[in-house]
Amino acid sequence: MDNRRRLLMACVTALIAWLTWPWFFFPDYTKSRAGTPEGDCRNSLRAVDSAKEQWALTQTGVTNGTRVAVTNILAYIKNHRLPECRRGGDYGIGVIGQEPRCTAHGTIAEIEETRVRKLKKDKAGATACLAAYFAVAFVLAILPVAVTILSRKRRPSG
Repeated sequence: MDNRRRLLMACVTALIAWLTWPWFFFPDYTKSRAGTPEGDCRNSLRAVDSAKEQWALTQTGVTNGTRVAVTNILAYIKNHRLPECRRGGDYGIGVIGQEPRCTAHGTIAEIEETRVRKLKKDKAGATACLAAYFAVAFVLAILPVAVTILSRKRRPSG
């Protein structure tokens, strides 16, 4: 087997390997972050906020700004106890009309804002990585053709 054929086979093999490895190594950028401490905290804050609203609906004379005691909303929360933050934060119930707050993560809106920022950063990193990936794939695809063209023996004219 001559050197051109070996080079061609090596380039084709490298191209095939290059085109198949992302399915094994690229993370899934569309995954939900529900399993993260922030996601769990967000869900707990939603449960506390929902319990607070349910309590307010059952009471008469409750308006925005009314203070809510933890004992008032425990009946509306699963297992009748306040959830715990995985990072050790404490939940502040707040008043009616105000979001509950975690000392470690903040409010639901702040957690969502942080999550969106992380997703944008992940997407930008994935885009740059994929651009480099396709540039290398292009070079690997063109290399055998270029070597074949350049290595052809020129016929003398005339």
